[in-house]
Amino acid sequence: VLVNVFDANNALMPLLFHAARWEVDQCLTAQTLFRRNSLTTKLGTVCARMYGQGYLRGLLQKHIGDMISEDKISYEIDPGRLRDQGQLGPNTDSLSKLCRSILDAILSSEEALPPLLRL
Repeated sequence: VLVNVFDANNALMPLLFHAARWEVDQCLTAQTLFRRNSLTTKLGTVCARMYGQGYLRGLLQKHIGDMISEDKISYEIDPGRLRDQGQLGPNTDSLSKLCRSILDAILSSEEALPPLLRL
């Protein structure tokens, strides 16, 4: 509700900025920055869900669907989990192609990225 109120009044970005600044000022070590269960991290989580969930779903849905429907392609590259060690090379190639495809989709989706998530 807090995020909706600030967003409706065009004050969400200043709220997030000030919350992040406060979090940085309160932090004693870099290792714990944004790792606490604080108002700042909760605001970030809510905003990411509100503004990023649809974007990510649209971006990744095809790739995940392809992974699920292609039961002849394996992406397993952990040698301890492979039944046939000869599959490591082909699986590595499959995983590399999948990762490249997802990365290309991300890099070409700037227009679809919600404005609030752009820096």
